[in-house]
Amino acid sequence: MIARAPFMGAVSLVSLLCIHPLSVRAQSIPEPKAHPTLFHLWPTLEPQASKNAQLVQGKDSVVSESLRVLPRMGVTFQSGPGVGYDRSLGSVYTFVPFIQTPGHSTFYTEGRFSLFTGQGNFGGNLRLGYRTRLPESNLVLGGYLGWDIRQSEFEETFNQLGIGVDFQGETWVVRANGYLPLGDTRREVANSFSDSGTTISDIRFSGNELRFSQFRQQTTSRLYEAAIAGFDLEGGYQLLSWEAGSLSAYGGLYFLDVPGGSSFVGGQGRLQVEVDNFEAGVALQSDGNFGTNVVFNVGISLGGNGPRRRQETLEESVIARLGSGVQRRETIAIDQQTVVETNLEQGEAIAINPATGEAWRFIHVTGGAIGGDGTVESPFGQVTEGVATTQTTGNDVVYVDAGTNPGMDGFTIPNNVQVLSAGVPQSVNTSVTSLGNSETEIFPLPDSGTGALPLIDGTPVTANALTAMVGLGENATLSGFDIRTMGDNENGVVASNVSGTTIDRNQIRTTGATASSVFVRADNSTVSSATISGNTLSTANSNAYGVFVYGSDSTIGTVTVSDNTITTTGDTGKSVYIKTDDGTTLDTVTIAGNSITTTGDVNAFGIHINASVANITRTTVSGNTISTTGSSATGIYVRAQNTEGTLNSATITGNTITTTGNYSDGIVVSASGPNATLSSATISGNTISTAGQYSDGIAVLTSNNTSTITRATVTDNTIAQAGAHSVVIQARNPAELICIAEFTDNTSGMPNVSGGGGNDINFNPSAGTPGTINFVALNTVNLNNTSFEDIVVSNGSVMEVESCP
Repeated sequence: MIARAPFMGAVSLVSLLCIHPLSVRAQSIPEPKAHPTLFHLWPTLEPQASKNAQLVQGKDSVVSESLRVLPRMGVTFQSGPGVGYDRSLGSVYTFVPFIQTPGHSTFYTEGRFSLFTGQGNFGGNLRLGYRTRLPESNLVLGGYLGWDIRQSEFEETFNQLGIGVDFQGETWVVRANGYLPLGDTRREVANSFSDSGTTISDIRFSGNELRFSQFRQQTTSRLYEAAIAGFDLEGGYQLLSWEAGSLSAYGGLYFLDVPGGSSFVGGQGRLQVEVDNFEAGVALQSDGNFGTNVVFNVGISLGGNGPRRRQETLEESVIARLGSGVQRRETIAIDQQTVVETNLEQGEAIAINPATGEAWRFIHVTGGAIGGDGTVESPFGQVTEGVATTQTTGNDVVYVDAGTNPGMDGFTIPNNVQVLSAGVPQSVNTSVTSLGNSETEIFPLPDSGTGALPLIDGTPVTANALTAMVGLGENATLSGFDIRTMGDNENGVVASNVSGTTIDRNQIRTTGATASSVFVRADNSTVSSATISGNTLSTANSNAYGVFVYGSDSTIGTVTVSDNTITTTGDTGKSVYIKTDDGTTLDTVTIAGNSITTTGDVNAFGIHINASVANITRTTVSGNTISTTGSSATGIYVRAQNTEGTLNSATITGNTITTTGNYSDGIVVSASGPNATLSSATISGNTISTAGQYSDGIAVLTSNNTSTITRATVTDNTIAQAGAHSVVIQARNPAELICIAEFTDNTSGMPNVSGGGGNDINFNPSAGTPGTINFVALNTVNLNNTSFEDIVVSNGSVMEVESCP
């Protein structure tokens, strides 16, 4: 039940508005003779309306009731985009007059609910309005106050206050509307961030500094939605009318003030047709913000008093105007704004060492230069001059250009210093700071990669009692030199009792006996790491090694020998020799990707790793190409030797091995000596070819009492040919033990190519009383491998077991 007091107040208000006399013309609408009647759509008020109607007498009562504005509802569809929206929308609306003096004035309410196409965002409005006829001129004047709501594309909800007036003649109309968004009218709804990163250019030397130019740009893009305030003014005229409807034309201007943007004025023209309860229209809108848009609308209504039409009476004209809907923008106009914020930094900077936070310092040397102060503009002529001026802070680099390449004296690199040549591509890590961010970049050094390696062949130096052309200090780097020695015991490069050694992309040649290309020694010391990579190494005399790593009563962390090309020529020479002695512990050995050629007799091995009264925790020999020529020139020899020599884990995988000569096996893993132990040996994926009497493809051996190979795995190897046996497994003495945990997917090509005897597998070929050989899945070796048919136990016996320890 609706309370009477508000309605009686409204009646009083209407009465006050209507207390002026109305001039009556011949065709005028009869004036009511009593108080204005209260009309409401809902049935609960009809008894009151009936009582009021009793106050109206005779013909005037009939006329008064016939001039009543009737409620209606309808649906509309409006295409998009338009001013302040970009999607089409459909609406349901109602128009309800609730207090009226028939034929003269009415209060009304109008409501609308809208849905936008696409994401289904909603909108709507609610208005309260009043219209009255001015009897002297037969014009209708009205106004309204309303509230609008709209959910945006990004699900932001905006509210707006609407206000407007209209002034209607019989065939024309003028109206104005105002729009005032409420609350937070501009909101950030999305953002993105991009960073170009730092672009480095013009890297160059200046004095002892490395300088560069940098550029960096950070861009933040923010998307805002802004509810637009403004007003519009429109005039319209009825162009045509017919029995069932009419056609009207409208034109006007609108002004919009965009928060966070600018103000602008636009224009609109439209045509609107009404036929019975159907309406349709087309509008052309244009402004500097939303551009030019063509908008279509259609609608249908139920109830109401009908459209304007030809030959309508004065009464029908008044009713149509009093009950016409408000013409305005039905949705809150929203502007999407993209704001781009850019931070830019560019300029010149000095290269900083990220490890120390201080500037790199470059001391320049050019072969053949005279005098100089070590700057790029005035370089030294000898490396010895350059290293003499270095500091041990970790920031100094001696940068050497071959120049006329006359040959330079040997030198010792101080601690924490790099000596780099321009002959190979060089770079340094550099800390680059821009826009508050610090990043580490790799800077190529100017003019590096010339291909001309500075020659070092002059007077050698002494490093910890060892003679060499170059000696290294702690954390020293040597890269890109042509180093040559000729005398016995004259090594190419020595790193003795120092950690953090890097020897990279040098050519090192020795021609004397007992002269290694690279000698890394730990003698009663601790060495954290040594890396020898990318070098071309050669020796040309007996007992000379390409890479020699020796530890005595020491602790060594990591040794890496990778991607080198190594050629040794001479008896007892070895391309790579890792030897630990007298209680030394070596944690990790990696020998990978090397190309090795060894020529010589008497244990001239390709790779030899030996733990003698010492311990090597992890050994990996992988991806090497090895060729040996000579008697007792084994390709790879890994051994735990002497009292309690221990190799915890040895992995030999993916190597290609060719040997030519008697007693020159492809791969040997061995435990030799009292309590010597090889805990785990994995031999897999290798390709092996041997040619020579007593030259086996793979040998797994123990000797010299109580030695043990706890677990050996031999898988996926291809033994293309073998001078003697493809595989030999031998425990020479009674207290020794070998356990083969897996023997699968191997291929035996041609054993016994040298004609001295040979089998696919031979167990214990030596005379005497052998030790114990345990073998998992012994009876299926011929099934699990290819061409392993000739399996011979020459001495003792082999036990099939389920597993190894």
